[in-house]
Amino acid sequence: MKEDPVYKLTSNKLLTRNVILNFLAQGLPLIIAIFTIPWIIKGMGVDKFSILTLIWIIIGYSNLFDFGLGRALTQLISKKLAQNDTEDIPDLIWTTLIVVIIFGILATIIIWILTPTIITKLLKIPEALVIESEYSLYALALTLPLLLLIVNIKGILEAYQEFIYVSLLRIPVVIFNYIGPLFVLPFSNNLYHIVILLVAGRIITFFLHVWACSKVVNNLTFKVTFNKTFLKPLFSFGGWITVSNVIGPLTSYMDRFFIAYFLSALIVAYYTTPFDVISRLSIIPLALMGVMFPAFSAEYQMNKARTRKLFIKTLTYTVLLLLFPVILIFIFAKPGLTIWLDSDFADKSYLITQILAIGILIEGINQSSIALIQGTGRSDVTGKIILAVLPVYLVILYFFIELHGLIGAAFAWLIRAVLDCVLLNFFAFKLLKPDNN
Repeated sequence: MKEDPVYKLTSNKLLTRNVILNFLAQGLPLIIAIFTIPWIIKGMGVDKFSILTLIWIIIGYSNLFDFGLGRALTQLISKKLAQNDTEDIPDLIWTTLIVVIIFGILATIIIWILTPTIITKLLKIPEALVIESEYSLYALALTLPLLLLIVNIKGILEAYQEFIYVSLLRIPVVIFNYIGPLFVLPFSNNLYHIVILLVAGRIITFFLHVWACSKVVNNLTFKVTFNKTFLKPLFSFGGWITVSNVIGPLTSYMDRFFIAYFLSALIVAYYTTPFDVISRLSIIPLALMGVMFPAFSAEYQMNKARTRKLFIKTLTYTVLLLLFPVILIFIFAKPGLTIWLDSDFADKSYLITQILAIGILIEGINQSSIALIQGTGRSDVTGKIILAVLPVYLVILYFFIELHGLIGAAFAWLIRAVLDCVLLNFFAFKLLKPDNN
């Protein structure tokens, strides 16, 4: 049994080790952020920090230019490894990366063209901060090809269940994102100077990912190849992933833009600061999802019964691990924010924190269901659910913000998470029925 390629990718010992590694690696940003964000806000000011968080969202949303290829690459490699069919994996990798580079360059051009409109019209940045904000967005846009390549190379490492590399490669990201700004702020609180540091970090992280990939994929060389026969399976799976990549971040982050547009960009920090810290709890479901997605991909066609057991375990551990910290956050939201930041910030944010904490628990369940559904190859299901929920969410978000401001935005986000949860789990268990083909 131990010679079985599927067993090598989905053994309980391997999956447990990788979940722990992934959890520890994703927990590092949470620990560092708790200590550094107050100092970064103090050094930059709430206004500039709010703008930085919005720029981060825009750049992160540019992942849509991946067109689902990273996810498709992970699934295809996982299936090939399970079938012990590894000869053409290098061709598959190079074909994917070539297409990704083209898409990344396209993304950079689009962001550059739209930057003045994004800064002045969409985000409504105050005139005094327009120049800093534009230069910052320009600089980050230049790294979009590297960002997309990093995402795809990380997917390769995950397909091979090499989470030791995935985990270690998070360290430079944490250093540049959360610790680096503290060394810049004593000399300058210019937003652009902070962003230049982030750009340097992204470049270094890219080359480290390339090195790790060369170590993991034994027959991978730097001889670039392009095999167009891989395009159909890549885009077939990636098409609906693209829908999720486009609409998913929209549903997750639209609340911030609604707040900026209908209320003010300068109060977004009262919403995003607790949200960004609480969302670090998603390290639990994301640690599980990162490991279980390739495991589901390898296991589903071979053993549906074991896939069901793995999925139920994933759901159970997600709830058990999230429940206690969510309860603590709900109880101690106000005093915790007061100690961490100040009483004025706490008064404006503690109710938001409590609502979002409940939503994070539900989102954790959602992530496990998404990993299962997409791992079985049914990326269309998650895409259709997102499309169905989006218009409902936007209507609720608009009216709740109009009626209740920041608190209303948090409630709307919670309702959206519940709707997703009901639909995702219904289809997940449907796919795991023994008679389901």
